[in-house]
Amino acid sequence: QIKDDLGLETGKKSRSELLFQDNTLTRLGAETFFSFKTGTRDLTLEKGSMLLQVPKGLGGARIHTGAVTAAITGTTIMMEYVPKEYIKVLVLEGSLRVSRNGLFGDSVVLHPGRMLIMKPDAKKIPEPVDVDLAHIVKSSTLVNFPDAAPLPSTGLINDAIANQQTQIATNNLAPTNLSLGHGTKVLVTPIVPTAVSPLAPSIAGTL
Repeated sequence: QIKDDLGLETGKKSRSELLFQDNTLTRLGAETFFSFKTGTRDLTLEKGSMLLQVPKGLGGARIHTGAVTAAITGTTIMMEYVPKEYIKVLVLEGSLRVSRNGLFGDSVVLHPGRMLIMKPDAKKIPEPVDVDLAHIVKSSTLVNFPDAAPLPSTGLINDAIANQQTQIATNNLAPTNLSLGHGTKVLVTPIVPTAVSPLAPSIAGTL
């Protein structure tokens, strides 16, 4: 458990799981640098990837990365930041508000299965995209952490997946041809129609 000021950096093949005294859970991917202020949920992702799960009813947390701030309340999210290249923010369950330089007027609210991808120096927050939540949860090393218990919010994440599948079945969710390659590149791939799920693209890499 974490009690004091902390700045933690993981190596090329290492990952870390941090449990705060209020049961806020953070999982860090390889080559990640993360820090926070004592007695707060004011977090900074300097580089790399992380999963953050804030229990319901505990109030808010903030993650700063580049020029972007994500305000979180009772939510499970994943973020990735490669300085000078891109910022990615994805909601697994719950919701969060992402703002540029803390400005409420330039912000967007993300819900489960919605992902924001932007340049760190972008002048405006772009429109989020839909991603295949079921595939992300199945394939993500941050969700399926080696030798770790399932996330406390697993039930809520499964509910979010079921809700997305319902939207797909009723044609309320359009397919997208966005995928991520090994945590460093954003790629456009052909959409392959499928009777099971039209949300064909996958999320891979560090998230």
